[in-house]
Amino acid sequence: MNFQILWPLPFVFLQCFTSVVLLNIRPSLAIIKSDPERYRGCLLSFRCGQISIGYPFWGDDRPQSCGHPDLGLSCDDTNPMLTNPMPTIVFNETNYYAIDTDKESHVLKVVRQDLHDSGICNPFLLGTNGIGTPGGIDSELFQYVNGYQNLTILYDCPFSATHLGYLNCSQGFSNAFIQTGDFYGSQECNYSATVTVANNTTLVADTNMLALQETVSEGFQLKWDLSSKACEDCRNSNGSCGYDKQFVCYCPNLPYYLS
Repeated sequence: MNFQILWPLPFVFLQCFTSVVLLNIRPSLAIIKSDPERYRGCLLSFRCGQISIGYPFWGDDRPQSCGHPDLGLSCDDTNPMLTNPMPTIVFNETNYYAIDTDKESHVLKVVRQDLHDSGICNPFLLGTNGIGTPGGIDSELFQYVNGYQNLTILYDCPFSATHLGYLNCSQGFSNAFIQTGDFYGSQECNYSATVTVANNTTLVADTNMLALQETVSEGFQLKWDLSSKACEDCRNSNGSCGYDKQFVCYCPNLPYYLS
């Protein structure tokens, strides 16, 4: 039998099986309704290659109700550029590979798919690609981990263009240059792409393309904090974490919606 209850309580006691956890939330309504199917589905992890991850992500066998709608993963197991299957995730219409994860620290390591597969001289997506811009990372869902910087690669520039480093691309775009930071257009160059690399990346007047490609392919780390404490409490009470416009903890018989 399905039912729903509204509780105007600032605190909700969450009971799954025999464990009890007190969740401290803002004074609001706690919506409780029966949904054991979602409870079972959200116990599953998304698995692809060496990656296994749960909330706030979803994909494949892990239903969409188990994660944020913008954090869907798919498993790329047919790409000839990959030696092992690798999860992909889309940020603002740009595909990224998820190459590593630290679930305890809530850190995801990603790299742009086009820059990984086709190289920095042949990106599929051109334009600006910094945080909060098309192709960039949503700052409401993730924060960059310390230790990284943005570089902007400018393509199809006149050779006389004055930028930090000349990138010797033997294939793809000619006359590419690199500068530090985000860059949102150039009167001299036709295209640009922003990449995130480690702070210790060295740029010189004539940048080694292969060395920079290796650095870019190592990816960069993002930290998420989407109801992480509430999900931890939910799991400690033998529940499973999900999302339906807000965080929800699914129990065998009753899920608790917490705003």
